[in-house]
Amino acid sequence: QIEPARVGAEDMFGGSPVHMVACGFKHTLIVTEEGALWTCGGGNGALGLNDINNQWLPTRVEVQHFGDAKIVSAAGGDCHSAAVTEHGGLYTWDLGQDAEAAPSAGLGHDGMHTKLVPTCVAPHLLQGMRVGRCHRLPPHNA
Repeated sequence: QIEPARVGAEDMFGGSPVHMVACGFKHTLIVTEEGALWTCGGGNGALGLNDINNQWLPTRVEVQHFGDAKIVSAAGGDCHSAAVTEHGGLYTWDLGQDAEAAPSAGLGHDGMHTKLVPTCVAPHLLQGMRVGRCHRLPPHNA
Protein backbone atom coordinates (compact mmCIF):
# COMPACT_ATOMS: atom_id res chain seq x y z
CA GLN A 1 0.00 0.00 0.00
CA ILE A 2 1.31 3.43 -0.94
CA GLU A 3 1.15 6.03 1.79
CA PRO A 4 1.54 9.82 1.47
CA ALA A 5 4.80 11.19 2.82
CA ARG A 6 5.89 14.74 3.53
CA VAL A 7 8.48 16.07 1.09
CA GLY A 8 11.44 17.79 2.70
CA ALA A 9 11.85 19.61 5.97
CA GLU A 10 10.48 22.95 7.19
CA ASP A 11 13.22 24.81 5.30
CA MET A 12 12.41 23.08 1.99
CA PHE A 13 11.39 25.42 -0.84
CA GLY A 14 13.29 28.31 0.70
CA GLY A 15 11.18 28.08 3.85
CA SER A 16 8.02 29.17 2.00
CA PRO A 17 4.85 27.07 2.28
CA VAL A 18 3.62 25.36 -0.87
CA HIS A 19 0.81 27.19 -2.68
CA MET A 20 0.11 24.58 -5.39
CA VAL A 21 1.55 21.52 -7.11
CA ALA A 22 1.10 20.44 -10.73
CA CYS A 23 2.21 17.23 -12.38
CA GLY A 24 3.29 16.47 -15.90
CA PHE A 25 3.95 13.03 -17.33
CA LYS A 26 7.30 12.55 -15.55
CA HIS A 27 7.81 15.83 -13.72
CA THR A 28 6.39 17.96 -10.93
CA LEU A 29 6.07 21.73 -10.58
CA ILE A 30 5.78 23.35 -7.14
CA VAL A 31 4.67 26.96 -6.64
CA THR A 32 5.34 28.46 -3.21
CA GLU A 33 3.35 31.13 -1.41
CA GLU A 34 6.26 33.54 -1.98
CA GLY A 35 5.80 33.01 -5.74
CA ALA A 36 8.82 30.83 -6.50
CA LEU A 37 8.70 27.89 -8.91
CA TRP A 38 10.50 24.63 -8.11
CA THR A 39 10.65 21.59 -10.40
CA CYS A 40 11.79 17.99 -10.21
CA GLY A 41 11.48 14.70 -12.08
CA GLY A 42 12.27 13.52 -15.58
CA GLY A 43 14.12 16.18 -17.55
CA ASN A 44 13.33 16.14 -21.26
CA GLY A 45 13.34 19.94 -21.19
CA ALA A 46 10.23 20.18 -19.02
CA LEU A 47 11.96 21.38 -15.84
CA GLY A 48 13.00 24.85 -17.02
CA LEU A 49 16.54 24.37 -15.70
CA ASN A 50 18.35 24.99 -19.03
CA ASP A 51 19.18 21.32 -19.61
CA ILE A 52 17.50 18.00 -20.34
CA ASN A 53 18.79 16.19 -17.26
CA ASN A 54 16.65 14.42 -14.67
CA GLN A 55 16.51 16.27 -11.36
CA TRP A 56 15.15 14.11 -8.56
CA LEU A 57 15.32 16.79 -5.86
CA PRO A 58 13.21 19.95 -6.18
CA THR A 59 15.29 22.73 -7.73
CA ARG A 60 14.28 26.38 -7.95
CA VAL A 61 13.78 27.77 -11.45
CA GLU A 62 15.71 31.04 -11.72
CA VAL A 63 13.42 34.02 -11.12
CA GLN A 64 15.03 36.15 -13.84
CA HIS A 65 13.43 33.87 -16.42
CA PHE A 66 10.09 35.31 -15.28
CA GLY A 67 11.19 38.94 -15.35
CA ASP A 68 11.55 38.79 -11.55
CA ALA A 69 7.74 38.36 -11.24
CA LYS A 70 6.09 35.99 -8.79
CA ILE A 71 4.51 32.79 -10.10
CA VAL A 72 0.87 32.19 -9.19
CA SER A 73 0.06 29.05 -11.18
CA ALA A 74 1.80 26.28 -13.11
CA ALA A 75 0.85 23.32 -15.27
CA GLY A 76 2.69 20.33 -16.69
CA GLY A 77 2.08 18.25 -19.79
CA ASP A 78 3.81 15.32 -21.44
CA CYS A 79 7.22 16.97 -21.90
CA HIS A 80 6.30 20.62 -21.51
CA SER A 81 5.46 23.06 -18.74
CA ALA A 82 3.79 26.43 -18.31
CA ALA A 83 3.64 29.06 -15.59
CA VAL A 84 1.60 32.22 -15.07
CA THR A 85 3.00 35.28 -13.29
CA GLU A 86 1.21 37.62 -10.92
CA HIS A 87 0.77 40.05 -13.85
CA GLY A 88 -0.81 37.45 -16.15
CA GLY A 89 2.32 36.69 -18.19
CA LEU A 90 2.36 33.21 -19.71
CA TYR A 91 5.70 31.37 -19.82
CA THR A 92 6.19 28.01 -21.54
CA TRP A 93 9.13 25.65 -22.14
CA ASP A 94 10.01 22.18 -23.49
CA LEU A 95 12.11 20.37 -26.10
CA GLY A 96 9.97 21.67 -28.96
CA GLN A 97 10.18 20.14 -32.40
CA ASP A 98 13.88 19.45 -31.85
CA ALA A 99 12.84 16.40 -29.80
CA GLU A 100 12.98 13.05 -31.57
CA ALA A 101 10.52 11.21 -29.35
CA ALA A 102 7.54 13.52 -28.88
CA PRO A 103 7.81 16.75 -30.84
CA SER A 104 5.89 19.70 -29.47
CA ALA A 105 2.59 20.79 -30.91
CA GLY A 106 3.65 24.35 -30.11
CA LEU A 107 4.09 26.42 -26.99
CA GLY A 108 2.47 29.64 -28.16
CA HIS A 109 5.69 31.10 -29.58
CA ASP A 110 6.53 31.92 -33.18
CA GLY A 111 7.88 28.48 -34.06
CA MET A 112 8.23 25.16 -32.34
CA HIS A 113 11.87 25.11 -31.32
CA THR A 114 13.33 24.02 -28.00
CA LYS A 115 12.93 26.36 -25.02
CA LEU A 116 14.90 24.91 -22.09
CA VAL A 117 14.09 27.87 -19.84
CA PRO A 118 10.75 29.58 -19.24
CA THR A 119 10.08 31.87 -22.19
CA CYS A 120 7.37 34.52 -22.23
CA VAL A 121 4.66 34.10 -24.84
CA ALA A 122 4.46 37.49 -26.56
CA PRO A 123 1.19 39.25 -25.65
CA HIS A 124 0.35 39.85 -29.33
CA LEU A 125 0.46 36.09 -29.90
CA LEU A 126 -2.27 35.64 -27.28
CA GLN A 127 -4.58 37.71 -29.52
CA GLY A 128 -6.11 39.59 -26.60
CA MET A 129 -6.64 36.52 -24.41
CA ARG A 130 -5.70 36.73 -20.75
CA VAL A 131 -4.27 33.89 -18.75
CA GLY A 132 -5.37 33.12 -15.22
CA ARG A 133 -7.34 30.76 -13.08
CA CYS A 134 -10.75 32.44 -13.18
CA HIS A 135 -11.94 34.79 -15.89
CA ARG A 136 -15.55 35.39 -16.82
CA LEU A 137 -16.44 34.22 -20.31
CA PRO A 138 -18.44 36.52 -22.58
CA PRO A 139 -22.12 35.45 -22.62
CA HIS A 140 -21.88 34.09 -26.17
CA ASN A 141 -19.15 31.64 -25.04
CA ALA A 142 -20.70 30.54 -21.76
